Amino acid sequence: MKILIVDDNDDNIVLEKTILKSCGYTIATAADGVHALEVASQFCPDMIISDILMPRMDGFELCRTVKANEQLKKVPFIIYSASFTGSEDKTLAKALGASTFIEKPIDPEEFVKIIKKLVDDYEEGKITIPDDSKVDRKKLSQIHENILVNKLSEKVNELENEISKRKETELEIKKQRDFLYNVFESIPDPFYVINANDFTIKMANSALNAGDLSKNITCHELTHKSSIPCDGINNICPLEEVKSTGQSVTREHLHYDVNGKQKYVQIHAYPIFNDKGDIIKMIEYTRDITDIKISETSLKESEERYRSLIEAISTVIWTADSSGGFATPQLSWEKYTGQPWSEHKDYGWTKMIRPDGVERILKVWEKANREMSLYETWGHIWNENLKEWRDFEVRAVPVKNADGSLREWIGVITDITERKKAEETVQTLSQAIEQSTASIVITDIEGNIIYVNSKFCSLTEYDRMEVIGQNPRILKSGETSDAEYVEIWKTLTSGSSWTGMLHNKKKSGELYWEQAVISPVWNDKGEIIQFLAIKEDVTDRIKAESEIKHLASFPQLNVNPILEVDYAGNIVFNNIAAMEIIDQLDAKCDLNLFVPHNITEIIETLKEVENEQYYCEVEIGNLIFGENIHLVQDFNVLRIYARNITDEKDMADKLTVSYKMASLGRLTAGVFHEILNPINIISSHIQLLLMEAEHGSQTEEDLKSVQEEIVRVTKITDSLLRFSRKEGSDSTQVEINDLLERSISIVEP
Repeated sequence: MKILIVDDNDDNIVLEKTILKSCGYTIATAADGVHALEVASQFCPDMIISDILMPRMDGFELCRTVKANEQLKKVPFIIYSASFTGSEDKTLAKALGASTFIEKPIDPEEFVKIIKKLVDDYEEGKITIPDDSKVDRKKLSQIHENILVNKLSEKVNELENEISKRKETELEIKKQRDFLYNVFESIPDPFYVINANDFTIKMANSALNAGDLSKNITCHELTHKSSIPCDGINNICPLEEVKSTGQSVTREHLHYDVNGKQKYVQIHAYPIFNDKGDIIKMIEYTRDITDIKISETSLKESEERYRSLIEAISTVIWTADSSGGFATPQLSWEKYTGQPWSEHKDYGWTKMIRPDGVERILKVWEKANREMSLYETWGHIWNENLKEWRDFEVRAVPVKNADGSLREWIGVITDITERKKAEETVQTLSQAIEQSTASIVITDIEGNIIYVNSKFCSLTEYDRMEVIGQNPRILKSGETSDAEYVEIWKTLTSGSSWTGMLHNKKKSGELYWEQAVISPVWNDKGEIIQFLAIKEDVTDRIKAESEIKHLASFPQLNVNPILEVDYAGNIVFNNIAAMEIIDQLDAKCDLNLFVPHNITEIIETLKEVENEQYYCEVEIGNLIFGENIHLVQDFNVLRIYARNITDEKDMADKLTVSYKMASLGRLTAGVFHEILNPINIISSHIQLLLMEAEHGSQTEEDLKSVQEEIVRVTKITDSLLRFSRKEGSDSTQVEINDLLERSISIVEP
């Protein structure tokens, strides 16, 4: 179905075209009757929808012409008009052959329904064609002419009325302009309009003292005495910010008055848009806030002085009168303990202290109150949320009147439960290290000893104080080359761990062998701060291995695996013990697993040094074997003596973990202390500000948001402490919608 739309209003055409195309119709358009006839001759429409009042040829004349055309007279013709809607208009349209008359505006769905009905009638042949013999052409022309004359007369009257109203409007606009100018000039603070492209001031009230604006003075020349705009570092340019965001902004700047004197101003900047939505100008309004800034500085200094009175780190902040009781509701106390004001007023707070500590705490409190001195003590307080007694420290300072008399107390209670647990964990780990069966040495980054455990002292025969501050070289026996020590130090300072054998000397001069694992210790900044050595006395093992060599001629009798490998790396002999171990392990294991992957390099190394032996470790299944390899030149083979050291390695790993966990515990306790100090001070001030904030105000809401963030940070530190104690994480159900709303409220302006 092809439909021709005729209308001289582009907006009407777009609307009708959009509606009809969505129904699947093919659309052509024309701007007047003459144009429509030209389009129709090529387009051959199945329906024509036409407005009435159009240039060159109106809709009535178009309808008459179409119905007189042999090719088009059967095509449904719809008059669609908002101007010609009288009964005469409709009668004329029907007489000229219009299928229907639709008044604008009309609901799109109703419009489509009418079109579809006419389409169906057209397809079913129900569209009637007026009988030309019965049409009084002269009468219709007269009616047509009268309608057009009346409509034009109406349009002229409307135009005259519009001109009259426009004059009245212009007069009213002038009055408003004069009024706004008077308002503009009456504003006591500078108010001006800036060109968005070149920063020139286009309009300003007299308060700005801008002088002659025709000289194109810029805002930065006038207010900053600068030839270039604000750099965005020391002073963020409001115009640039408005242009980038499209929003109004408020900023504080340092301006200069006409005499060059500095002053603090608060700038309110608002964008002005053109019809395309581009920012072309900006309104800037400034207020002198120099006195306010001076007051803020004084207030800040006052707050700093006041902060010194609230030295305690708080999770609960409280105030008490000169008698020592709670005289006003303590909101943070109630939130922590769950005790309402009716119960905690006066000395009712003692009911939330564990009974075994009340008497002692009251004695300390009464003494401090009597002497007006710093109040400090500890005890156990009930936490309603956790439903348990918690360790706490309390500190309070007296606030005195001008005459030196006591006015009130301000105090804070700090929950130290997690800190105590962390300290206990550190103590436990420290005892584990001290009582370890392995020799443990800790040095600073220069290699000087800062700690040794008891096992070290019993093994080396040195007292602890003899070695503190010394270098581990005091244990050198001369059996290990200097080059090897250099390589060890190079490995450690590069951040890697070193594992190997050391042949050291006791204080008495006795030599002994140690299997050592030496690792760097890192701080939270990724810096090496210490070195940790975990060493096991393997002298007896070395002696046993030496004895194994003597039993080399009886390898089958040895309880440890013994294998011989030719220079090509092939196993040429293995004893029963080696085969028994392979049989006990996974089916995929075989004897070749005893042979190190770098056996060729080992052979070449041992050939160069006579009577030298090579030590390495191999994993076979879930077992670890330490292997001593030496060259049997008489038979051109390498003999491998293997020993199961799985349990020894496991013990060394556990000792390393224990020390690192101890370090983590100490670090965690320190972090807990350093984070909570400023957090608790902030929390104290928030509590004080909440006491003074108006209930339901935006200030109260903002303060509560900050308070919730403080709680979140505190929970993070608690989680860190629980991690350091290797305890399981606590899971808590939360309302996700509330959590999201609180998070969004933090970032919303």
